[in-house]
Amino acid sequence: MKLTISQTIQHFIEELEADMAEISYTHKNHMTDLDDSFKPENKFLVSASITLEPHEALQLRKFINLHYLGDVDANEFVDGTFKAKYPEKETEEFKNASRNTHIGHTVNLAVEFDEKGVPTFEVVKNE
Repeated sequence: MKLTISQTIQHFIEELEADMAEISYTHKNHMTDLDDSFKPENKFLVSASITLEPHEALQLRKFINLHYLGDVDANEFVDGTFKAKYPEKETEEFKNASRNTHIGHTVNLAVEFDEKGVPTFEVVKNE
């Protein structure tokens, strides 16, 4: 059966209206699902990255050196190069602590906002 141009257009419009009705129904259900997912809340668990500024990392390295080596300066400049002052004291624990001064750390924070939008924070221990 051959359709006229008018019938073809009418058929196309009917299919388009049916598709739009289905999209509208799906959209309404999806929005309801989103409303359920995003209910009012003032408590959150967030991750925060901690990276020391260069001067802070230097202060931490000096603290670690003092703790493990008994001296804030772990190296001395000899013949144009830095050499360890106390190689016999440089344990694996010291080396690991020293490496940790150069990396960032991620912590989990419990954040709670009051009715004025002011947050309070609590560090959550990783288990």
